Amino acid sequence: GWTFVKKSKGVEIWKKKEPGTAFILTRGTGIIDRHPAAMFKYLSDFTKKPLWNPQHQVTEEIERVDDFTTVVRDEYKPVFTVAGRDFCFLQSVHFTSSGGFIVSSTSIEHKDCPPIEGRR
Repeated sequence: GWTFVKKSKGVEIWKKKEPGTAFILTRGTGIIDRHPAAMFKYLSDFTKKPLWNPQHQVTEEIERVDDFTTVVRDEYKPVFTVAGRDFCFLQSVHFTSSGGFIVSSTSIEHKDCPPIEGRR
């Protein structure tokens, strides 16, 4: 299960070890006083991502599968001795009847989104 770490600036920080790996997952829980549609618009605007993620380098839509599904490349800056990262993923968005939204993503291989040399 998740272990509570601390509360900072109104956000509860939690962590848990991913079984069978060396990964430690982290999540934050808090309340954002905005309508879900406004948050979705802000978070899905690639040009705004550097404002809330300083490690972000570039995000690119590779393919629009349909109105709710896209193939996306995300690139991140290197940190100290760790190489920069690039991800290619399929992302699908589902809007709920209450005005909320669910975003689901999975890593994929795509002919127009090959790995970038020097990145992991």
